[in-house]
Amino acid sequence: MGGLAVNLLAPVLFRQYWEFYLGLGVMWFLLLALALRLPERVSPLRRRVAVVAVAAMTLLVWGSFYIQSNANSRDTLAAYRNFSGVITVKEKFADRPADHFYVLTHGITTHGYQFRDPARRALPTAYYWEARLFHDSGDDLRAKPSLWVLLGRAPRFFDRPEIHARAQTCADLPAVRLWTDDYSNLFQVLK
Repeated sequence: MGGLAVNLLAPVLFRQYWEFYLGLGVMWFLLLALALRLPERVSPLRRRVAVVAVAAMTLLVWGSFYIQSNANSRDTLAAYRNFSGVITVKEKFADRPADHFYVLTHGITTHGYQFRDPARRALPTAYYWEARLFHDSGDDLRAKPSLWVLLGRAPRFFDRPEIHARAQTCADLPAVRLWTDDYSNLFQVLK
């Protein structure tokens, strides 16, 4: 039942991941109800301690839920939840016109941001940067060989002597399809 509720109902009812805190809050509320109904043979002092402890935990859980839900929704212009996560658009630095931008996130992954300033609006901020390939042969003791891709917005960064001497230009692979985050084309990419 819980799995069905979380996977089918929660994405329809909630814009964020609230079911975890809701479940914790309901559990502590039920524990409070049980503490209030302790048998008469339990001493009044123990009953009061149990009720106060459970009530405090209930308030703590619901308070943390309230604080986190407010923090998550601050600056949020739009939020959409689907089966695989929460997509949000947030507004940042609205009080500073030169730095004012919108940010698109999916869960905790930032997919980019767009400046409001018309002069900077088309600036690539997360994708489509210059890329260079680096190969590290390792030292055969502790470090294994590795391959790195370094992304940079400013092409002149790659002109630095210490970077330029070790970097290789990444060749475009037009025959390779782009892999999107929704995994719908994963098998086509791997072919």
